[in-house]
Amino acid sequence: MGFLETHLYGDPSVVPGPVWTGPPPALVKLNCDGAWVAQTGRARGGLWGCWLRDGIGCFISAGGTKDMHCVSALMVAAKAVREALTRCLECGYDKAAVESDSLSLINMLNHEVAMDLEIEGILFDIQCLTKHYHKVEFMYALRKFNQAAHLMAAHVSRIGGSHSWDLVCLEWLFKCLAQDVNCSVRI
Repeated sequence: MGFLETHLYGDPSVVPGPVWTGPPPALVKLNCDGAWVAQTGRARGGLWGCWLRDGIGCFISAGGTKDMHCVSALMVAAKAVREALTRCLECGYDKAAVESDSLSLINMLNHEVAMDLEIEGILFDIQCLTKHYHKVEFMYALRKFNQAAHLMAAHVSRIGGSHSWDLVCLEWLFKCLAQDVNCSVRI
């Protein structure tokens, strides 16, 4: 049984960990993740792996893209946020909490540290996108609290290409979300 299957379907030796927390009131939440392989210079596990959920954790949209050129893990994380913000607007939402496990990126987006010149253009794009929002909050999440986005990126890494799901999702996506909000559901 692989990691994804163990995570989704349960394994007695796996102890449930922390779960997703909802966004501030009246916001939807975007959980973003990405991975990068230095040897290839390509994003691995999805340039963006993202979940869009409402305040109680119900699925709105998810997606990811594999094999996009990036020069660093920070660049992958920034592109994931940019793509997630774009997706959120496409779904009709203009109030969002964006969560990433890249503390450096979140600090840059919140203007707590100087921007990294390597991703200056992507940060500019994100800043332009936020002008289309009534409210955007950028929040840091430990990786263990961002597992659904990580699993989405891993899934896209295995199957390749670009993928998105809206309103109706695959069974494993549904189970992943249910587990992430600490809900037991059998399909």
